[in-house]
Amino acid sequence: MHIKRFSLIISVFVVVMLAFSAQASTVSYAQDSKIAAHKATVMQFMDAFAHSDKLATLDSITAKGYVDYSPQGKTDLASIKAGAESFIKAMPDINYKTLIVIANEEWAALRYEQTGTFTNALVSADGSSLPPTGKPVLLTGNVLVKFDAESKIEATWEAYDQLSFAVQFGAMPAMDGGAALPPPDASIWQITPTSADAMTAMETQIKAVIDQAWNKGDLSVVDSALDPAWIGYPTYANPQAFKDDITNSRAAMPDIKVTVDPIVIEGNWAAFHLSYTGTFTHDLTVPGMNIKATNKPVSLEGIIFLTTNQAGKVIAEWDEFDNYSFLVQVGVIPAPAK
Repeated sequence: MHIKRFSLIISVFVVVMLAFSAQASTVSYAQDSKIAAHKATVMQFMDAFAHSDKLATLDSITAKGYVDYSPQGKTDLASIKAGAESFIKAMPDINYKTLIVIANEEWAALRYEQTGTFTNALVSADGSSLPPTGKPVLLTGNVLVKFDAESKIEATWEAYDQLSFAVQFGAMPAMDGGAALPPPDASIWQITPTSADAMTAMETQIKAVIDQAWNKGDLSVVDSALDPAWIGYPTYANPQAFKDDITNSRAAMPDIKVTVDPIVIEGNWAAFHLSYTGTFTHDLTVPGMNIKATNKPVSLEGIIFLTTNQAGKVIAEWDEFDNYSFLVQVGVIPAPAK
C-alpha cells in the first residue's frame, strides 16, 4: 500500500515537472521567435532605405505615430522616407550594410555602414542642396529600435557623426581627429550565446562604468571592465586613452552627469544610449585642438555598441556621437543658420 502510494506521488511529480518543462520550453520558444521576428523587421526596415520601391513597406512595419530621434532632431515617417529618397537620388549605388543586430522582447539595436558614391546633388527638405563630389562616402551609425505590443516599430534613436557627414559631402573641410584605428576582423560581428547571469553581469558592469568612472571619477572600475587589449572605435587605441578622456572631460566639466538608458543585451553584445550634460568651465584638449572654456552648458547624446570575451571583459566598442553638435556648443564651429 505504501509502495503504491509512493509510486503514485512519483508519477504525479513527474507529470507536473514534464508539464512545467513543456510550458517553459513553449515560453522560451515564443520569446526566441519574437526576438527573431524583431530582427527580421529591423533588417527589412534598413533595406528599405536603399530602394525607392521599398520605402512604402515602412508603413506596414511601423506603428501609428512612429518617430525617429537623430542628431537632426525628431522626425516623422513621412520626413524619414523623403530624406531616404533624397539620399537614393544623390547616391544611386547607396547601400546599407548591417554589421550586427541584437534584440530582446521590447528593443532591438543595430550597427550599420552606409556606402555610396556622391554622384548627384543632395537636396534637403528646405530646397537647399549640396553639389556632388563624385567621391565615395562611408558613414556609420548605431540605432536603437523600440517595438510596441504588436511588434511594430514605435520609435528609433539613431546616433551618427554629422561632422563626418559634412566633411565627406563637401560641406566643410576635414578636421584633425587623430590617427585612424585599424578595422576589426570581420569575425567579431558574431553573437555568442551566454547565460542570463552573464548578461546581468554585463548590464551591471556597464552601469558601474557610467556611475563610478564618468560620474564619480573612480577609474579602477574601468580596469575591471576592460580587457587590456580593448579598443574603442573610432578614437580609443587602448584603455588608458579612454581613462584619459574621462579625466579630461571631468576636469573641463566638473559637474558632468552621464546617464544610460536603455541597455539592450544579447549574448556577448550590448548596446545602450548615453546622455552627457555639464557646464564647460575649464579648457579641454582633444586630438588636434585645445578648446577654450565657454562657461556654458553642454549636452551630448550617443549610442554605444560593445562586445565581451568569455571572461566577461569588454574587448571592443563602437561609439557614435554627434561631434558636430558638440563643436558648435563649445564654439569651435559656428552654429548653422536657422
